Amino acid sequence: MSDDSTRFQHGLDKLSDALRCYQQAHCGATPRDLIHQVDKVRLYRYRPLPDREPSGRPPLLVVYALINRPWILDLQEDRSMIRRLQEEGEDVYLVDWGYPDADDHALSMEDYVCRYIDSCVDVVRTCSERDSLNLLGVCQGGTLAVCYAALNPQKVNALVCMVTPVDFKTPDSLLSNWVQHIDVDAVVQVMGNIPGSYIHTVFQGLKPLTNSVRKYIDLVYQSADGDSQYLLDNFILMERWLSDTPDQPATFFCQFIRWLYQQNRLIKGELELGDTLVSLQNLRMPVLNITANHDHIVPESSSVALAPLMPHSEYMHHRVRAGHIGIFVGRHSLRKTPEVIALWLDARIDRARSFPV
Repeated sequence: MSDDSTRFQHGLDKLSDALRCYQQAHCGATPRDLIHQVDKVRLYRYRPLPDREPSGRPPLLVVYALINRPWILDLQEDRSMIRRLQEEGEDVYLVDWGYPDADDHALSMEDYVCRYIDSCVDVVRTCSERDSLNLLGVCQGGTLAVCYAALNPQKVNALVCMVTPVDFKTPDSLLSNWVQHIDVDAVVQVMGNIPGSYIHTVFQGLKPLTNSVRKYIDLVYQSADGDSQYLLDNFILMERWLSDTPDQPATFFCQFIRWLYQQNRLIKGELELGDTLVSLQNLRMPVLNITANHDHIVPESSSVALAPLMPHSEYMHHRVRAGHIGIFVGRHSLRKTPEVIALWLDARIDRARSFPV
Protein backbone atom coordinates (compact mmCIF):
# COMPACT_ATOMS: atom_id res chain seq x y z
CA MET A 1 0.00 0.00 0.00
CA SER A 2 1.35 3.45 -0.93
CA ASP A 3 2.12 6.13 1.64
CA ASP A 4 -0.82 8.16 0.34
CA SER A 5 -3.23 5.23 0.69
CA THR A 6 -1.93 4.50 4.17
CA ARG A 7 -2.45 8.11 5.20
CA PHE A 8 -5.97 8.10 3.75
CA GLN A 9 -6.88 4.89 5.59
CA HIS A 10 -5.44 6.30 8.81
CA GLY A 11 -7.60 9.38 8.41
CA LEU A 12 -10.70 7.25 7.82
CA ASP A 13 -9.99 5.21 10.94
CA LYS A 14 -9.57 8.33 13.08
CA LEU A 15 -12.76 9.87 11.71
CA SER A 16 -14.68 6.65 12.41
CA ASP A 17 -13.50 6.72 16.01
CA ALA A 18 -14.48 10.38 16.33
CA LEU A 19 -17.96 9.71 14.90
CA ARG A 20 -18.63 6.97 17.46
CA CYS A 21 -18.33 9.43 20.33
CA TYR A 22 -19.56 12.52 18.48
CA GLN A 23 -21.86 14.94 20.30
CA GLN A 24 -23.48 17.76 18.39
CA ALA A 25 -21.30 20.84 18.58
CA HIS A 26 -22.86 24.06 19.86
CA CYS A 27 -23.04 27.03 17.49
CA GLY A 28 -23.13 30.66 18.53
CA ALA A 29 -20.43 30.79 21.18
CA THR A 30 -20.56 34.40 22.42
CA PRO A 31 -23.18 35.49 24.99
CA ARG A 32 -25.63 38.09 23.72
CA ASP A 33 -28.90 39.78 24.64
CA LEU A 34 -31.98 40.52 22.55
CA ILE A 35 -32.59 44.26 22.81
CA HIS A 36 -35.07 44.97 20.01
CA GLN A 37 -37.45 43.16 17.67
CA VAL A 38 -39.54 44.25 14.69
CA ASP A 39 -41.63 41.50 13.11
CA LYS A 40 -39.18 38.58 12.72
CA VAL A 41 -36.10 40.82 12.71
CA ARG A 42 -34.10 40.79 15.94
CA LEU A 43 -31.33 43.04 17.17
CA TYR A 44 -28.74 41.53 19.53
CA ARG A 45 -26.03 43.13 21.61
CA TYR A 46 -23.05 40.97 22.53
CA ARG A 47 -22.12 41.13 26.18
CA PRO A 48 -18.81 42.92 26.76
CA LEU A 49 -15.84 40.74 27.58
CA PRO A 50 -15.08 41.08 31.30
CA ASP A 51 -11.34 41.64 30.79
CA ARG A 52 -11.61 44.31 28.10
CA GLU A 53 -11.81 48.05 28.62
CA PRO A 54 -14.16 50.05 26.34
CA SER A 55 -12.30 51.37 23.32
CA GLY A 56 -14.20 54.63 23.05
CA ARG A 57 -15.14 53.83 19.47
CA PRO A 58 -18.76 54.12 18.34
CA PRO A 59 -20.72 50.87 18.50
CA LEU A 60 -20.41 48.46 15.57
CA LEU A 61 -23.64 47.21 14.01
CA VAL A 62 -23.22 44.07 11.87
CA VAL A 63 -25.65 43.55 8.97
CA TYR A 64 -25.43 40.04 7.56
CA ALA A 65 -27.03 38.56 4.42
CA LEU A 66 -30.54 37.12 4.25
CA ILE A 67 -29.25 34.07 2.35
CA ASN A 68 -27.62 32.25 5.29
CA ARG A 69 -27.67 32.65 9.04
CA PRO A 70 -25.24 35.04 10.76
CA TRP A 71 -23.89 32.48 13.24
CA ILE A 72 -21.05 31.80 10.78
CA LEU A 73 -19.57 34.93 12.40
CA ASP A 74 -19.67 33.21 15.81
CA LEU A 75 -19.08 29.60 14.89
CA GLN A 76 -17.03 28.47 17.88
CA GLU A 77 -15.24 30.21 20.72
CA ASP A 78 -11.90 29.96 18.91
CA ARG A 79 -13.43 30.58 15.46
CA SER A 80 -15.55 33.66 16.04
CA MET A 81 -15.29 36.91 14.11
CA ILE A 82 -17.64 38.46 16.68
CA ARG A 83 -15.44 37.51 19.63
CA ARG A 84 -12.30 38.68 17.85
CA LEU A 85 -13.93 42.04 17.20
CA GLN A 86 -14.79 42.23 20.90
CA GLU A 87 -11.20 41.40 21.79
CA GLU A 88 -10.21 44.40 19.69
CA GLY A 89 -12.49 46.58 21.81
CA GLU A 90 -15.62 46.73 19.64
CA ASP A 91 -19.09 47.09 21.16
CA VAL A 92 -20.84 44.68 18.78
CA TYR A 93 -24.51 44.58 17.77
CA LEU A 94 -26.01 42.21 15.18
CA VAL A 95 -29.11 42.28 12.98
CA ASP A 96 -30.69 38.81 12.72
CA TRP A 97 -33.26 38.60 9.90
CA GLY A 98 -34.87 35.43 11.23
CA TYR A 99 -36.79 32.99 9.04
CA PRO A 100 -39.28 34.69 6.69
CA ASP A 101 -42.47 32.73 6.00
CA ALA A 102 -45.56 33.09 3.80
CA ASP A 103 -46.71 36.15 5.80
CA ASP A 104 -43.56 37.96 4.67
CA HIS A 105 -43.90 37.40 0.90
CA ALA A 106 -44.48 41.12 0.21
CA LEU A 107 -41.41 42.39 2.10
CA SER A 108 -39.33 44.56 -0.20
CA MET A 109 -35.80 45.95 -0.34
CA GLU A 110 -37.29 49.18 0.96
CA ASP A 111 -38.62 47.33 4.01
CA TYR A 112 -35.25 45.81 4.81
CA VAL A 113 -33.18 48.95 4.25
CA CYS A 114 -35.48 51.82 5.19
CA ARG A 115 -37.53 50.16 7.92
CA TYR A 116 -35.65 47.28 9.52
CA ILE A 117 -32.05 48.51 9.35
CA ASP A 118 -33.09 52.05 10.21
CA SER A 119 -35.01 50.83 13.25
CA CYS A 120 -31.99 48.86 14.48
CA VAL A 121 -29.63 51.77 13.84
CA ASP A 122 -31.79 54.11 15.89
CA VAL A 123 -31.95 51.65 18.80
CA VAL A 124 -28.15 51.29 18.81
CA ARG A 125 -27.71 55.07 18.63
CA THR A 126 -30.04 55.49 21.58
CA CYS A 127 -28.35 52.75 23.62
CA SER A 128 -24.92 54.24 23.02
CA GLU A 129 -26.02 57.89 23.17
CA ARG A 130 -24.31 58.58 19.85
CA ASP A 131 -25.41 60.52 16.80
CA SER A 132 -23.82 57.92 14.55
CA LEU A 133 -22.44 54.38 14.62
CA ASN A 134 -20.06 52.20 12.66
CA LEU A 135 -21.72 49.85 10.19
CA LEU A 136 -20.27 46.50 9.09
CA GLY A 137 -22.08 44.96 6.12
CA VAL A 138 -21.33 41.40 5.09
CA CYS A 139 -21.97 39.95 1.61
CA GLN A 140 -25.59 40.69 0.58
CA GLY A 141 -25.94 42.49 3.92
CA GLY A 142 -23.09 44.71 2.80
CA THR A 143 -25.10 45.77 -0.24
CA LEU A 144 -28.02 46.63 2.02
CA ALA A 145 -25.65 48.50 4.35
CA VAL A 146 -24.21 50.49 1.42
CA CYS A 147 -27.76 51.46 0.40
CA TYR A 148 -28.60 52.45 3.97
CA ALA A 149 -25.44 54.54 4.40
CA ALA A 150 -26.07 56.34 1.10
CA LEU A 151 -29.60 57.19 2.22
CA ASN A 152 -28.66 58.07 5.84
CA PRO A 153 -25.05 59.33 5.84
CA GLN A 154 -25.63 61.38 8.99
CA LYS A 155 -26.21 58.20 11.02
CA VAL A 156 -23.13 56.30 9.83
CA ASN A 157 -19.75 57.32 11.23
CA ALA A 158 -17.80 54.79 9.17
CA LEU A 159 -18.76 51.98 6.83
CA VAL A 160 -16.99 48.62 6.62
CA CYS A 161 -17.90 46.39 3.68
CA MET A 162 -16.87 42.73 3.72
CA VAL A 163 -17.13 40.65 0.51
CA THR A 164 -19.85 43.06 -0.62
CA PRO A 165 -21.19 43.06 -4.21
CA VAL A 166 -21.60 46.51 -5.76
CA ASP A 167 -21.13 45.91 -9.48
CA PHE A 168 -23.38 42.92 -10.14
CA LYS A 169 -22.31 42.35 -13.74
CA THR A 170 -18.57 41.75 -13.65
CA PRO A 171 -17.57 39.05 -16.18
CA ASP A 172 -15.98 36.82 -13.51
CA SER A 173 -19.14 36.61 -11.38
CA LEU A 174 -20.44 33.03 -11.71
CA LEU A 175 -23.66 33.86 -9.90
CA SER A 176 -24.33 36.91 -12.06
CA ASN A 177 -23.79 34.96 -15.26
CA TRP A 178 -26.14 32.25 -14.01
CA VAL A 179 -29.09 34.52 -13.10
CA GLN A 180 -29.07 36.92 -16.06
CA HIS A 181 -31.80 35.14 -18.01
CA ILE A 182 -33.97 33.87 -15.17
CA ASP A 183 -37.60 35.03 -15.31
CA VAL A 184 -37.89 35.88 -11.61
CA ASP A 185 -41.58 36.78 -11.90
CA ALA A 186 -42.33 33.31 -13.22
CA VAL A 187 -40.23 31.72 -10.48
CA VAL A 188 -42.06 33.43 -7.62
CA GLN A 189 -45.41 32.90 -9.31
CA VAL A 190 -44.77 29.17 -9.07
CA MET A 191 -42.87 29.05 -5.77
CA GLY A 192 -44.07 32.06 -3.80
CA ASN A 193 -41.22 32.65 -1.36
CA ILE A 194 -38.04 31.07 -2.68
CA PRO A 195 -37.27 27.94 -0.63
CA GLY A 196 -33.98 27.96 1.21
CA SER A 197 -33.24 24.48 -0.14
CA TYR A 198 -33.38 25.90 -3.69
CA ILE A 199 -30.93 28.66 -2.81
CA HIS A 200 -28.64 26.11 -1.13
CA THR A 201 -28.62 23.94 -4.26
CA VAL A 202 -27.74 26.93 -6.47
CA PHE A 203 -24.74 27.90 -4.34
CA GLN A 204 -23.53 24.32 -4.08
CA GLY A 205 -23.68 24.12 -7.87
CA LEU A 206 -21.25 27.02 -8.30
CA LYS A 207 -18.40 24.67 -7.25
CA PRO A 208 -19.91 21.21 -7.75
CA LEU A 209 -16.78 19.08 -7.42
CA THR A 210 -15.53 20.85 -4.30
CA ASN A 211 -18.95 20.78 -2.66
CA SER A 212 -19.80 17.18 -3.51
CA VAL A 213 -16.52 15.25 -3.27
CA ARG A 214 -13.38 17.28 -2.56
CA LYS A 215 -14.37 18.53 0.90
CA TYR A 216 -14.86 14.99 2.18
CA ILE A 217 -11.52 13.82 0.82
CA ASP A 218 -9.81 16.86 2.37
CA LEU A 219 -11.43 16.07 5.74
CA VAL A 220 -10.02 12.54 5.70
CA TYR A 221 -6.49 13.68 4.87
CA GLN A 222 -6.62 16.47 7.47
CA SER A 223 -7.80 13.98 10.08
CA ALA A 224 -4.80 11.76 9.39
CA ASP A 225 -2.50 14.59 10.52
CA GLY A 226 -4.59 16.42 13.11
CA ASP A 227 -7.19 16.31 15.87
CA SER A 228 -9.98 14.35 14.20
CA GLN A 229 -12.57 15.23 16.86
CA TYR A 230 -11.93 18.96 16.48
CA LEU A 231 -11.90 18.72 12.69
CA LEU A 232 -15.15 16.76 12.72
CA ASP A 233 -16.80 19.38 14.94
CA ASN A 234 -15.70 22.11 12.53
CA PHE A 235 -16.85 20.16 9.49
CA ILE A 236 -20.32 19.34 10.85
CA LEU A 237 -20.85 22.88 12.09
CA MET A 238 -20.01 24.19 8.63
CA GLU A 239 -22.37 21.68 6.99
CA ARG A 240 -25.15 22.71 9.39
CA TRP A 241 -24.56 26.36 8.57
CA LEU A 242 -24.48 25.76 4.81
CA SER A 243 -27.84 23.98 4.93
CA ASP A 244 -29.37 26.53 7.34
CA THR A 245 -30.74 28.66 4.50
CA PRO A 246 -33.91 30.67 5.21
CA ASP A 247 -36.61 31.11 2.58
CA GLN A 248 -36.38 34.38 0.63
CA PRO A 249 -39.41 36.72 0.58
CA ALA A 250 -40.84 36.72 -2.93
CA THR A 251 -40.88 40.50 -3.47
CA PHE A 252 -37.41 41.04 -2.00
CA PHE A 253 -35.99 38.20 -4.10
CA CYS A 254 -37.52 39.58 -7.32
CA GLN A 255 -36.23 43.07 -6.66
CA PHE A 256 -32.72 41.98 -5.64
CA ILE A 257 -32.26 39.75 -8.69
CA ARG A 258 -33.90 42.05 -11.24
CA TRP A 259 -32.76 45.46 -9.97
CA LEU A 260 -29.22 44.50 -9.03
CA TYR A 261 -28.06 41.36 -10.85
CA GLN A 262 -30.01 41.85 -14.07
CA GLN A 263 -30.24 45.66 -14.32
CA ASN A 264 -27.23 46.66 -12.16
CA ARG A 265 -29.11 49.68 -10.89
CA LEU A 266 -26.92 50.36 -7.82
CA ILE A 267 -23.70 51.06 -9.70
CA LYS A 268 -25.59 52.89 -12.46
CA GLY A 269 -27.16 55.27 -9.93
CA GLU A 270 -30.67 54.12 -10.88
CA LEU A 271 -31.77 52.31 -7.69
CA GLU A 272 -34.65 53.93 -5.80
CA LEU A 273 -35.85 52.89 -2.36
CA GLY A 274 -38.76 54.68 -0.77
CA ASP A 275 -38.96 57.10 -3.73
CA THR A 276 -35.39 58.20 -2.98
CA LEU A 277 -32.45 57.61 -5.29
CA VAL A 278 -29.64 55.58 -3.71
CA SER A 279 -26.68 57.71 -4.77
CA LEU A 280 -23.25 56.35 -3.92
CA GLN A 281 -22.03 59.94 -4.15
CA ASN A 282 -23.65 60.37 -0.72
CA LEU A 283 -21.15 57.97 0.89
CA ARG A 284 -19.13 60.77 2.48
CA MET A 285 -18.15 58.74 5.53
CA PRO A 286 -14.86 56.75 5.52
CA VAL A 287 -15.22 53.34 3.85
CA LEU A 288 -13.11 50.23 4.46
CA ASN A 289 -13.68 47.66 1.72
CA ILE A 290 -12.54 44.11 2.62
CA THR A 291 -12.35 41.49 -0.13
CA ALA A 292 -11.29 37.85 -0.37
CA ASN A 293 -8.90 37.07 -3.22
CA HIS A 294 -10.34 33.56 -3.79
CA ASP A 295 -14.01 34.54 -3.55
CA HIS A 296 -16.10 32.64 -6.13
CA ILE A 297 -19.43 34.17 -4.99
CA VAL A 298 -18.50 37.87 -4.74
CA PRO A 299 -15.38 38.37 -6.88
CA GLU A 300 -13.12 41.24 -5.90
CA SER A 301 -13.98 43.05 -9.13
CA SER A 302 -17.58 43.35 -7.92
CA SER A 303 -16.56 44.91 -4.59
CA VAL A 304 -13.75 47.27 -5.60
CA ALA A 305 -16.03 48.89 -8.19
CA LEU A 306 -17.27 50.98 -5.25
CA ALA A 307 -14.12 53.11 -5.00
CA PRO A 308 -14.46 55.37 -8.08
CA LEU A 309 -18.14 56.01 -7.32
CA MET A 310 -17.52 57.82 -4.03
CA PRO A 311 -14.96 60.53 -4.78
CA HIS A 312 -15.79 62.56 -1.68
CA SER A 313 -15.05 59.82 0.82
CA GLU A 314 -11.92 58.47 2.44
CA TYR A 315 -11.51 54.94 1.06
CA MET A 316 -9.30 51.97 1.93
CA HIS A 317 -9.17 48.51 0.36
CA HIS A 318 -7.96 45.50 2.37
CA ARG A 319 -7.47 42.12 0.68
CA VAL A 320 -7.62 38.85 2.65
CA ARG A 321 -6.06 35.61 1.41
CA ALA A 322 -9.25 33.55 1.65
CA GLY A 323 -12.40 32.41 -0.06
CA HIS A 324 -15.93 33.65 0.51
CA ILE A 325 -16.41 31.52 3.65
CA GLY A 326 -12.78 31.37 4.75
CA ILE A 327 -12.78 35.11 5.35
CA PHE A 328 -15.14 34.49 8.31
CA VAL A 329 -13.65 31.31 9.77
CA GLY A 330 -10.11 30.91 8.42
CA ARG A 331 -7.38 31.22 11.03
CA HIS A 332 -5.36 33.78 9.06
CA SER A 333 -8.39 36.02 8.53
CA LEU A 334 -9.60 35.68 12.12
CA ARG A 335 -6.19 36.67 13.39
CA LYS A 336 -5.73 39.72 11.16
CA THR A 337 -9.05 41.05 9.82
CA PRO A 338 -10.63 42.19 13.14
CA GLU A 339 -7.34 43.92 14.00
CA VAL A 340 -7.36 45.74 10.67
CA ILE A 341 -10.98 46.83 11.24
CA ALA A 342 -10.28 48.04 14.78
CA LEU A 343 -7.13 49.98 13.87
CA TRP A 344 -8.90 51.58 10.92
CA LEU A 345 -11.90 52.56 13.06
CA ASP A 346 -9.62 53.85 15.82
CA ALA A 347 -8.47 56.68 13.60
CA ARG A 348 -12.08 57.72 13.02
CA ILE A 349 -13.41 58.06 16.56
CA ASP A 350 -13.53 61.85 16.36
CA ARG A 351 -16.15 61.82 13.60
CA ALA A 352 -18.79 60.34 15.93
CA ARG A 353 -20.44 62.86 18.19
CA SER A 354 -22.33 62.13 21.38
CA PHE A 355 -25.93 63.17 21.80
CA PRO A 356 -26.18 66.64 23.35
CA VAL A 357 -26.93 66.47 27.06
